[in-house]
Amino acid sequence: MDLKAGPQCNGLPWKLTCIKETKAKKPESKYGYSSKGTTVLYSVRQISEQEAPSALPLVQLRYPEMTAASWKCRVQELGEHGGGIAAVQCERGYFYGILLFEPAETPEGERVLNVTDVVALTLTGQENVRSLMLEWSDQHARDLDCERIDIRLN
Repeated sequence: MDLKAGPQCNGLPWKLTCIKETKAKKPESKYGYSSKGTTVLYSVRQISEQEAPSALPLVQLRYPEMTAASWKCRVQELGEHGGGIAAVQCERGYFYGILLFEPAETPEGERVLNVTDVVALTLTGQENVRSLMLEWSDQHARDLDCERIDIRLN
């Protein structure tokens, strides 16, 4: 996969490029940044219920009291309502950010994508994790024919 020159973020000497890949059901976006000659690839995608336990440490950054059992219940609830978890994952498999999403319909009949519990690590060179997740949300909302996105950052 080739990286193409992309915009600089906050004047840092690395480049970010979105390389869209389409798959049968779940689209995945791959991103890369290069800094000091090293290239790291990230993917932003919906993770499965089986992968969700790996995201628990990130959730516990926001909710330290969250147990494995309560996290499992939350993930199942999301799935029952057509929602799920999207994650930014590096090529080594580590999660750098997650968000929970759930499509809904307003009383006026509008389709809305509700996004909650956005958790993003801020590490050197990876300050863009949150923006990658929000870009994924925007595309996912379009894929679901949602008219808007409601983001709660409580």
